[in-house]
Amino acid sequence: MQSVILPLGISFYTFQAMGYLIDVYWGKYPAERKLSRFLLFLSFFPQILQGPIGRYDRLMPQLVSTEGHSFDLRRAEHAAQRMLWGYFLKFVIADRAGLAVQMVTDNYLNYSGTWYVVTALMYSLQLYGDFAGGMDVVIGTAELFGITLDENFRRPYFSVSITDFWHRWHITLGTWMKDYVFYPLSISRAMRNLGKHARRKIGKKGSVILQATIANLVVFLVVGIWHGKGAKYLVYGLYNGVIISLEAIFNTMRASKKKPVHLLQILITFLLVNISWFWDFPPTFSQGNYMLWHSLTDFHISELNGSMFAAFGFSSRTLLAAVAVLFVKSILEERGVDVREAIDHTCRPVRWLLYYALLFGVLVFGVNGVAGGFIYAQF
Repeated sequence: MQSVILPLGISFYTFQAMGYLIDVYWGKYPAERKLSRFLLFLSFFPQILQGPIGRYDRLMPQLVSTEGHSFDLRRAEHAAQRMLWGYFLKFVIADRAGLAVQMVTDNYLNYSGTWYVVTALMYSLQLYGDFAGGMDVVIGTAELFGITLDENFRRPYFSVSITDFWHRWHITLGTWMKDYVFYPLSISRAMRNLGKHARRKIGKKGSVILQATIANLVVFLVVGIWHGKGAKYLVYGLYNGVIISLEAIFNTMRASKKKPVHLLQILITFLLVNISWFWDFPPTFSQGNYMLWHSLTDFHISELNGSMFAAFGFSSRTLLAAVAVLFVKSILEERGVDVREAIDHTCRPVRWLLYYALLFGVLVFGVNGVAGGFIYAQF
């Protein structure tokens, strides 16, 4: 019973309710007078367990629209298309990669650092496919009812910094933290007093950096606590907060305005993100530290061969093919192509051939998940 009750009282549901209460307190909009409408806003079923975190002023007008929500065949097809893509990410990529993650973490002492590096990469696929796929299902479901939810992902593995990563990953959580934690803390009386004292010691620029650093560390400490109890989540949050603070300091103090090579920025950011996963996917803090340390000290490139991937016990070719499809779609979208609209404008036989191919992929190559449902629904 406790496992059923707890998700209904924490996390996304609570963030949405808190955002509404704070906005009303700040006078952004008047309080809702009808209890039924307020409950509808808080309990709109597609998003209640794993988001995205809705804002009252954008979601409520859609829920109570006077134009109604009559059935629209084209909208239903568009929504089903997005839901099907979400199931592809979840069952073909996330749950398939999750099998590898579980195999290594369950018996981690039997593996070398090379395996830990590959496991971290597999977890990148698992977590992204699980959460982004879940969001596609949620947003597609809402679209069936004529409701447009806020986007929660924007190709985060193409980020050029950790700051950029958090602008692309779990976008609604990031904007919630910015609006209700970062900004209020930045303009609080205590922070203003600290800024006045700091200006006398380290100058105006140093004072601004110090205030932003403290606010960022607090934000990501909250993010870490939100992810779960235990030292590993605190370190995960502080790790991101420290790197974002260092990025802000570097960008402020950098003399040259010449930007680094774009691809190099992406690779460095992806590396830093994967390091952070060692305080996420291992069951305990000590296990994560062990795996990270041995990834650095016991890595042997010669172990990256076919026998390693055969030992995972699943078809690595299927996973690689699925990731290739995701990569091509992401590249096109990163270059400004709206893939969903492009598919909508193809001739009907080609469009339905793509739908059936995707459905076939989910039914034939999807695997039974190891996460007990969607990972982020547990937070």
